[in-house]
Amino acid sequence: MKNPLAPETVSRNKYIAIVYQFQYADSSPGVEGMQGESVDKAIRVLEKLGHRLTPQRVLVTKIILENVKNHPTFKEIHKLASENLPRLGVSTTYTIMKMLEEAGLIRTFEIDGETHIDSPEPHVNLYCEDTGKIIDLDEPEILETLINTLRQKGVNDPAPIVIIKARCNNTSTN
Repeated sequence: MKNPLAPETVSRNKYIAIVYQFQYADSSPGVEGMQGESVDKAIRVLEKLGHRLTPQRVLVTKIILENVKNHPTFKEIHKLASENLPRLGVSTTYTIMKMLEEAGLIRTFEIDGETHIDSPEPHVNLYCEDTGKIIDLDEPEILETLINTLRQKGVNDPAPIVIIKARCNNTSTN
């Protein structure tokens, strides 16, 4: 018989408590569909990969997935997580972010020396230099044209993170 207080059971119980504590909390404005179910799926992926479910990992994962559509910076994620876990170290947050990236749950890219977090689905990012806003261009024809052009140039398996820099102050960017 398994000890109910074995470390994996305790970690699992902490995971459940943390997920449900934050499950229905208000999310940031503009967050689209990355709550509850996606967090649970991500946690299952991490479990399958053999990662322990610490409160830090669950919290940072939840914050990242809830805010991924807003392309948060690493610093923003750490600040949000630190509000709930004040002793959370920068290196712990970074390690969790890299773990999620290696698991294929997120991608990261840099703009002006800051690491931004992005969804893993192929798409084009429009970076408005004047406002600092990053907008997803999800239209499939844009990506198809780009991938076909890259293949014509000899790139065999393009999985690009595409960032277009522009000035957007006079442009409607929805």
